[in-house]
Amino acid sequence: MNIFNSGVARYYANPQVVPDNFFNREELDLLAEIGCNHREMHNYIRTYANYGCPTPSNVLLITSVCRSYFLIARRGITGNTQPVPARNMPHEEEEMQGMPYLPRLIKKALLKLYGTLDPALLYGDDKDTTFLRDHGNIHPADFLMMAWRCHGDQQKLISALLAATRANEQPAEREELNVSDLPGNGELL
Repeated sequence: MNIFNSGVARYYANPQVVPDNFFNREELDLLAEIGCNHREMHNYIRTYANYGCPTPSNVLLITSVCRSYFLIARRGITGNTQPVPARNMPHEEEEMQGMPYLPRLIKKALLKLYGTLDPALLYGDDKDTTFLRDHGNIHPADFLMMAWRCHGDQQKLISALLAATRANEQPAEREELNVSDLPGNGELL
């Protein structure tokens, strides 16, 4: 959070600094330690400074999930993780289960977890947040957790999303959601 907040102040002071020269060595080391791409963090800072979203708390929650995935599932190993270019992403109009944008959101979430999302793309942007709010009122960080729990299985992830959507459609009749009912049987790995 300190890196984000000081980065916003630094960006306001000099928005022309390119991502590769934006962070100091200590900040770069900490970002690498938690598996966070410095260009991606710069994109979060720049977008927040210019548009007010995603909020610092949302960036913290998203980064926290990715940090956990990096340290637990990937065991802190970065390897040769080349970002998947934005041009290889599904188009926003593409549909799954009759839901436009879902293929793109799933791909963004999985690539974000794997550390291979093109830094030019922003997971948790307005379109992601709006889609998730309209389909189950799911926080972007929670959707990352769902993607992790589903082990990248798109059908399980879609089922979890549809279950959340149904649960939010009838709040008065909503049953208690049992974690063991979700794909992955409540396991994180």
